[in-house]
Amino acid sequence: MALTHTAILKASATETAYKLADGGGLHLLVQPGGSKLWRFRYRFGGKENMLALGAFPEVSLAAARTKRDDARKLLSAGTDPSAQRKLDKVAAAVAAANTFGAIVAEYLTRLGALLPPVVQHPAAITDEVQLGALMTAIDEYDGWPTIRAALFLLAFTMTRPGDVRHMQILFCRQFTHRRKRSPKMQ
Repeated sequence: MALTHTAILKASATETAYKLADGGGLHLLVQPGGSKLWRFRYRFGGKENMLALGAFPEVSLAAARTKRDDARKLLSAGTDPSAQRKLDKVAAAVAAANTFGAIVAEYLTRLGALLPPVVQHPAAITDEVQLGALMTAIDEYDGWPTIRAALFLLAFTMTRPGDVRHMQILFCRQFTHRRKRSPKMQ
């Protein structure tokens, strides 16, 4: 005998769970706590399985019957409804993860692209005793005179070696640029 809406409403909780059958494998499971859950029992591959279809107030009797019919169509096509539901969930998760924002976030984490650079400050001597030891070491240097002169230049001007190199290039460019445009040279 098929279930009716009034029979579902009159079903009350007992100490143990019980089922109200609707037909075609669909039944309503009434829990001791009072919840009413739709279940669909079916056989696939020689094994009995059960598919949850939702709770009664959210899923009406007509909606539960429609879900049961959809599951029976899958069974007749040779597909396990539980496996199909899992595949549908995976497909929905993949579709949600394939947004442009998600792809960009994954790209940034994998390649480290567009991340701010890690700033490393160059070594500096801030202690007077260490500065005095450095100047003494430069003064006692017995190597090439040009290197000694460069070390003194760097120590007295407090510039980095790269800055001195670029300063020399800029000075040479400005000097040649002025020399070419100078009216005395033409």
